Amino acid sequence: MAITSFSILLARKRGILSPALLALEILDQLEDGDRILISEGCTHQRQCGDIGSVQLLRLLKSYTGKELCFRFSSGRSFPEKSELSGFRLSAFDLLRGLRLQKARRRGLGALR
Repeated sequence: MAITSFSILLARKRGILSPALLALEILDQLEDGDRILISEGCTHQRQCGDIGSVQLLRLLKSYTGKELCFRFSSGRSFPEKSELSGFRLSAFDLLRGLRLQKARRRGLGALR
């Protein structure tokens, strides 16, 4: 996946360049059946065409061409460390520092 210099600068400024680069590598290695965690910090009512539950899934499936399995969490909920072991990738609101820290400890790449 191509990334822009702006994306690189923004990721570096936010301190997430390493997990973002790891996530890009993982994207190209995903296989059918791989599990991806979509974890949103907000608690809004999901709507038709929602970014986190519709558009992102469509983008990932289109890019990889694979049949991926998704799990969702929102608000304050986030899977326990023991539950994270089966995920290949996580995508979430990086403004929630705790989510990023938990994903990093597990070795998951992080997309925003």
